[in-house]
Amino acid sequence: MDILNKISIAMLMTLATACSSTHKTTTSEEPIAFSPNKTITSEESISFSVNKTSSVYELNCKPLNSTVAKNASWVQTCNSTAYEFLVSETNTGVIFEKEISQQPFGQAAIFMANMLKSNPQNFEATSIRQTYSFKQ
Repeated sequence: MDILNKISIAMLMTLATACSSTHKTTTSEEPIAFSPNKTITSEESISFSVNKTSSVYELNCKPLNSTVAKNASWVQTCNSTAYEFLVSETNTGVIFEKEISQQPFGQAAIFMANMLKSNPQNFEATSIRQTYSFKQ
């Protein structure tokens, strides 16, 4: 195993996260329904979940299979799903402490997806995460 593969695996393992309580599995064409702390599922592309505490939303997203992991576009689906979720929360009166970006998972997520493309069988250990604090 060369050093690049070892680094890739270490990074993937570092970024892996546990399942949380709001869960959305989606394809990019599917309309999105959200409800913090509730599980919503369908098939195919990504698994998107949100864990809400008293002052933080923790967003998690991951590819569901190695076919999806071969293409970095799963991060775009994660970003658009997360952005729609954050906007929907803003529309209900939630005030976030930082500005909501159209890429809520940031540049690190794109890096992660590009690393995963070379070794897509590691999709099960891959997850991207971001937290958003809100005012009460």
